[in-house]
Amino acid sequence: MDIIIEDLHDKLEEHNIMQRVLSATCKIADLDKKLVLSADRTYPVKLARIVSNNIMLNEFDINKARVGPFHNRDRSSCYYYQKIHNEQKIYWKDYERLYDTNICSQIMGWKNDLS
Repeated sequence: MDIIIEDLHDKLEEHNIMQRVLSATCKIADLDKKLVLSADRTYPVKLARIVSNNIMLNEFDINKARVGPFHNRDRSSCYYYQKIHNEQKIYWKDYERLYDTNICSQIMGWKNDLS
């Protein structure tokens, strides 16, 4: 029973982290959460979705099997976003800016009012 409770606690903690990362990304990018989680493929929405995905995977080590469905995407999208992360940070300045600003907000605790 204790193992089941610990597993539920871990999943709840992961979900809370994913919510915080998504909220921070949306606030910084000035986008609605529902839009980022939709099928919209416009530039700012796609950028926010990729940044949110990669922060969850790279910084918080959340499983792709959870991150993909959270963003309404499959695991292959998660793999692809993560695979090109380093190149995006070098060549896609908007990506680098949003990713780094979001990481700073997570580290500095600016996430308290990001609902």
